[in-house]
Amino acid sequence: MVKEYSSNPKTKKQKTDESRTSLQYLMDFTTIVADTGDLDSISKFKPQDATTNPSLVLQAAKMPEYSSLVEDAILYGKGDVHITMDKLSVNFGEKLTKIVPGFVSTEVDVRLSFDTEATIRKAKQIIELYKEVGVDKSRVLIKIAATWEGNFDVVFLDGMRILYFIPSLTTISLLFN
Repeated sequence: MVKEYSSNPKTKKQKTDESRTSLQYLMDFTTIVADTGDLDSISKFKPQDATTNPSLVLQAAKMPEYSSLVEDAILYGKGDVHITMDKLSVNFGEKLTKIVPGFVSTEVDVRLSFDTEATIRKAKQIIELYKEVGVDKSRVLIKIAATWEGNFDVVFLDGMRILYFIPSLTTISLLFN
């Protein structure tokens, strides 16, 4: 059965099929971003974009089906935990680029959030790791933490500065007080 509906009285009515899910309707109006490290779930729900938050990567890394991604990161890091964790995020991110058509976001280590130069260096390193596995920077969204040191304009300009130095997109997240 098909029925007419409109989410906004000012918009043109759209036809819907009652067999569509709420997620499918939502996809008509917004970009769906997967916020999970479970690649199978992402494949099932087919979001536009995906993220590699450290907590999500940690959960997924515990799953046996992703042990090869963890082992590769450990070998790559050669004992350096920071490099290993960046590589692990990129390993998951690289897999995500084969599932989602849009962006894969990867977070700069939040401990660098009060150090603009270190954040820029880390973002460049993440972009380089993606390049090493064949992922173009146009598919990567770099997430940086928003801090209240100074004012929001400074944080925004720092984000734009990172965007200038790194031909990749950035987003500000992780608001701290």
